[in-house]
Amino acid sequence: MSAISYFFAPAFRFLHRHVHGGAGKGFTQEGFCCRDLQSGLQGDVTGKVFPQPVDRACIERLHGHSRNVRCEYALRRMGDECGNEGHECFPECWVAGMLNDAILIAGPTASGKSALALRLAMETGGVIVNADSMQVYDVLRVLSARPGADDLARVPHHLYGHVPPSVAYSTGAWLEDVAALAKKRSLSGRRPIFVGGTGLYFRALLDGIAPTPPVPEDIRNHWRQRLLDEGPEALHRLLSERDAAAAEAIGVTDGQRITRALEVHDATGRALSTWQNETTVPLVKKSECTCIVLEPERAFVTERIERRFDSMVEEGALDEVRSLLALDLSAALPAMKAIGVPELAAFLRNECSLEDAIMRAKTATRRYSKRQATWFRHQLDEDWLRLPIGSQAGSADELLKLIRNNLE
Repeated sequence: MSAISYFFAPAFRFLHRHVHGGAGKGFTQEGFCCRDLQSGLQGDVTGKVFPQPVDRACIERLHGHSRNVRCEYALRRMGDECGNEGHECFPECWVAGMLNDAILIAGPTASGKSALALRLAMETGGVIVNADSMQVYDVLRVLSARPGADDLARVPHHLYGHVPPSVAYSTGAWLEDVAALAKKRSLSGRRPIFVGGTGLYFRALLDGIAPTPPVPEDIRNHWRQRLLDEGPEALHRLLSERDAAAAEAIGVTDGQRITRALEVHDATGRALSTWQNETTVPLVKKSECTCIVLEPERAFVTERIERRFDSMVEEGALDEVRSLLALDLSAALPAMKAIGVPELAAFLRNECSLEDAIMRAKTATRRYSKRQATWFRHQLDEDWLRLPIGSQAGSADELLKLIRNNLE
């Protein structure tokens, strides 16, 4: 029995004695403060207030289930049963339990992450959840190397192609979408497999994220335009005056993060660095999941990048960029800066040959892959299982055997 399971039932017996004895079906309309349960839940509940009444029947079911099965399965059973009766979703601090037993697969672009995730999903009956910041955009099916129709038909896939390119999708928005999947029981009873190359998504999943309020569109557009007009260095100097801590942490050429810090300060009157001192409850516990990072040989991934981009051009990447340009969107939006979009757009504007555009896109992809590999090497700790990929590494079957052993 895990530590979470051990402490869970006594905590809810406490809840039953001190809350269920009161009048009414729910806890309170104002919310229930769970500071008193903090020690019993070993940090699962962190003094936050339940944001809505929780049905008494849900708690009683959870109480019963948690006596017999692990915490995450108790949560899943409660979610299914109470959801069938039309009860509303339960508190944020419980969502994490529904994502335990997850597999996380990180790695640089073109390292074979999606193929590995598909095989694991088929073997374990799992579902795949996208953790790549470009594969969320609906118009970038080809250039972001989203899974094809055959793969989508084999196992359920979530959070692919669900965002329009006009949206500056953030790590916070992705984390909210993951939480929504759990609350809606889209992952219920099946192992979630998170796969992608966006390191900040994995960090947010495991460590939580600083909550920041939504920024009004006019403020967001103001800073995007200033970035285009003045450049990142000028805005970085301005940020140094308003939020020195954020400016120190952000590179002078990182226009997207600079404008994010400025727009948050403009919208809220608070420095981004003060928001970042607060974090949400992590949705996945490191102790309850399997974390894998692929480490491909440079020559191996370079050859895959070359072949893959040639295939993208053959499969309609130019038409994809034409459709994107027809929307007349700001060049500062993330979708407009996806690798391949600026390069092929230059060809469509007759600024270079197609051969030159393809060469530039391949170069940009190689550089991006190298940056990803460096980030994963330095930012992911010893809890991650590191798998070498390439001509000198083991076969796919050997890698799967190693992962299966790690899951047991």
